[in-house]
Amino acid sequence: MIEILVVVFLIAITVYFVSVNLGRDVERLADLEAKRFTALINHIREESVVTGRLLGVMVDDQANSYKFLTYSDGWQDAADDDTLRERTLREGLSLRMDIGEATEGTPAGLVMVEPMGTITPFKVKFEGGEAVFEVFVDDNDNVDIRIPGAGS
Repeated sequence: MIEILVVVFLIAITVYFVSVNLGRDVERLADLEAKRFTALINHIREESVVTGRLLGVMVDDQANSYKFLTYSDGWQDAADDDTLRERTLREGLSLRMDIGEATEGTPAGLVMVEPMGTITPFKVKFEGGEAVFEVFVDDNDNVDIRIPGAGS
């Protein structure tokens, strides 16, 4: 009888540690996705300045995805560059976008990156487990990450 109790106790401890580690993995993935998104926004800003093209990113909160667009006689997927392919977050992660007013003639939810390096003000929250990472544009058009409520 004692052996059965010991086995049940060991299984319970193992399940606890596995579930704690999985929660941390989701939080770590949310952090990585926020960093990836920030790097990609900075990449398209540099590309826009160098090429003189108007670029953008469209976030789909419902599908937990985002894709990059280029403007040439209308907004089109930036399919010619694998770096800018559409990205969908893994299960357990979510994203929410908060964007200023849309400019006339642009789709709602589109962040525009102009050839002068200016970016439509936005906030995108990447959430996983208990963690929330917010990617935003500051007053100087710099893209950064903050953890809401962490004294930012």
